[in-house]
Amino acid sequence: MRWLRAVRALVRVELRQIRRHRGRSLLLILLIAVPVAAIVGAATLARITAQTPAERARQAMGEATLRVELASGDPGIATLTALLPPGTPTATLFAGQETVRIPGRQLRAALLAMDSKILGPGGLAAGMVHLETGRLPANTGEAALSRLLLEGLGSTVGDTTTLADGQLRAITGTVVAPEDLDLPLVLRTPSPTELGGKHVVLVAALEADTADIAARLRQQGYTVRTRAEARESSGGLASLAFTAGVIGFLEAGLVIAAAFAVSLRRRQYEIGLLGSAGASAPEIVAAMLASAAALAVCGGALGTFLGIGTAAILHPHLDTWNRRLNGAFEVAPGDVGAAFLLGIVAALLAAWVPVRRATQVPLREALGACRPSPARSSTGLAAGVSCLIAGIALMSVPLRSGEIIATLQLIAGPILVILGFALCSPWLLGGLARHAARLPLAWRLAVRDAGRFRTRNGPVVAAVLVGMSLTVTAAVLVASVQSKLDAIPAELRNDQLVVEGAAAENVARLLQADFPCLAAAPLQAVYAHGEPVRAHYGTEKARRFTRDWVACGGEDLLLAMNAEAGASALRAGNLLALDLPAGAPEIQLTPGSGQLDLTQPATTAVTLSQKVSAPLFVLDAARLPAMGMEPGPPAGRSVVPWLVRLASPVTPAVLDRARRIAAQTPGASVDAALLHRRPARAMYYAGWAICTLTGLVVVLVATALSAAESAADERVLYTVGAAPALLRTHTAARAGYLALLGCVLALPAGMITSVALLRAANFQLAMVWPWGDLLLTVLFLPAAAYAGAWIFAGGAVRSPRNSAPPAASRRNYFTRIIFRAWVS
Repeated sequence: MRWLRAVRALVRVELRQIRRHRGRSLLLILLIAVPVAAIVGAATLARITAQTPAERARQAMGEATLRVELASGDPGIATLTALLPPGTPTATLFAGQETVRIPGRQLRAALLAMDSKILGPGGLAAGMVHLETGRLPANTGEAALSRLLLEGLGSTVGDTTTLADGQLRAITGTVVAPEDLDLPLVLRTPSPTELGGKHVVLVAALEADTADIAARLRQQGYTVRTRAEARESSGGLASLAFTAGVIGFLEAGLVIAAAFAVSLRRRQYEIGLLGSAGASAPEIVAAMLASAAALAVCGGALGTFLGIGTAAILHPHLDTWNRRLNGAFEVAPGDVGAAFLLGIVAALLAAWVPVRRATQVPLREALGACRPSPARSSTGLAAGVSCLIAGIALMSVPLRSGEIIATLQLIAGPILVILGFALCSPWLLGGLARHAARLPLAWRLAVRDAGRFRTRNGPVVAAVLVGMSLTVTAAVLVASVQSKLDAIPAELRNDQLVVEGAAAENVARLLQADFPCLAAAPLQAVYAHGEPVRAHYGTEKARRFTRDWVACGGEDLLLAMNAEAGASALRAGNLLALDLPAGAPEIQLTPGSGQLDLTQPATTAVTLSQKVSAPLFVLDAARLPAMGMEPGPPAGRSVVPWLVRLASPVTPAVLDRARRIAAQTPGASVDAALLHRRPARAMYYAGWAICTLTGLVVVLVATALSAAESAADERVLYTVGAAPALLRTHTAARAGYLALLGCVLALPAGMITSVALLRAANFQLAMVWPWGDLLLTVLFLPAAAYAGAWIFAGGAVRSPRNSAPPAASRRNYFTRIIFRAWVS
């Protein structure tokens, strides 16, 4: 009971200290609240934006239990219906490609053709398409378009448009795909003949019969997907989210440890006074941990409130950022509660080490308010190198040992690497301090000060390292994914316009006269005996078989296609292969039926600056008669389009002017490459801003906590003639230096982590280093920390001769508090 009474007395002392030093306590609460708020906000936003199993299934098959796809050559719908139990509800829709045209403009889009009744409440396709405005099409004279198409056409609901079949249709409403708001989509009723796509039959079978029906249909050659299969996910995003959460709590622990290390260093005299009054080390530890728990509860509550509030503020903008319908705002009590409790546990664990270290200081040294001898950093260096080696080795092991082991490798490897760099930070601070002689005075003092108190500043560097390493990893992943997307050939270059219609040549000439153009040429295809000629390469055995149509023209066409490097080879009668894959076998020309032999010209490869999908092969139009071939319009078109290449990329203003020029000629239209949005970049910059803001708060708050401890050093500097401006610069330089070192260490840590995550991806990605983003990561936070510390120091730095040393009255105040609490 005596131990309990002593701890209660010490707890009262701690609580009075919290009330007395409200500024310090508030800073500690903020340091706990910032990472908790980031984690709670991220967990809430992740729950809202993550695609649930029900949403995945609804996207694929609406409310049906089976989705059956029928391509050309598959058994028909009547055969499929005969294989189902009698009375099983079914619905048929068609998915393919569509062309939307208005006078002067033509765009390509995805197509869904279905009866609008199956999209309504209770319909089998309910949820596959979301109606935003207007109404669904009811007959063959109506269609609904996505917002992206309406913006591209410059049309609104109530206008008319012409589809690929040449029929004029009224636009009745605006529709979007819930999981892809950037999808150009056309919704219309089915036509008697649908070409170029696939029919999809939605089946509403009983759950008990689903597996048997799916097996029976697959035996008959149908492509079947059950609702359970549509709900499944690879779990990769969940693993990445869990990894980020664990790393976030690691950052929180480092931040809190740094805060308590600074705070306890200021209370060294008080701790010695408590020990001299008879309090044992375990009692002091218990009381201080209770104080840390109280601050952690306040910080956790504040962080939870800020995190949920921030998520609520950002929720209206989520659809725009990640380009899907995310649904209503929701908070997961389990996720928030776990984050709150883990924040408290992380605070207690982080406070344990500095509290134990503070209570182990000898009483004579503590009462003398002497700075303890700096701990040896070689131990931390050895532990850091060991963690680095273990993390890299763990991530180097092939991920084939099972899903659970692979997930552990994905989580533990990056954490060990980041922890290794964090443990090495005190050694780096000490080593750099010994080589600071050539720096300017303010920076020299800052570097040496950071090295002298490396056990206090090391956690601050580590906290910045943890947060910014996430941004480095995200930058590499986004750049690698974007590089993969950019490698997919586009239909047109970004500086090309395609003019179609009977008066395409006249409109192309007008565009050539109105805009700075490099070339304009007809885009003709090659025919042999009335059949389109194809160029193919590859082997059937390896299932790598490619067929592309062949264009014909002269040097003007090559210039319009950016293939002018092959002009001499074209004049010599060679076949130009644009962007031929490396190691491709010999190319052969065949007509559509493949039954006729054609003259096979020599092939010359030409590299394009931008990848396009077609045409990839060009012959000289003047040599076609000698080869038994003739020119004609491309397959699927009745007239020859014209290709216009501008001197600069097409902008929305240029496209709008070109459309107005084409609209003056009946039947003519202009097409261009759509300007693609990149939501991944927006999400990356949002994450970068969050991590940067967190790191900035960490550095500034740690700087504020250490300012009081550096008061004695400032008095010495003022005594030897240092001006207040130098003291202000010294404070700013110290903040900028700690942030700079943390960002520099974040580069290798984040790069190694990104390598591991790319290896774990279920598709091959080439490693891309976004040097611009990495440079921004390294320089922006140190500059912001320097500027922020400079601004705040302007109001805090004053003449040190007005700052008296600790007075005896303060010590007497502590003595009165201790003995009054002890006696009570």
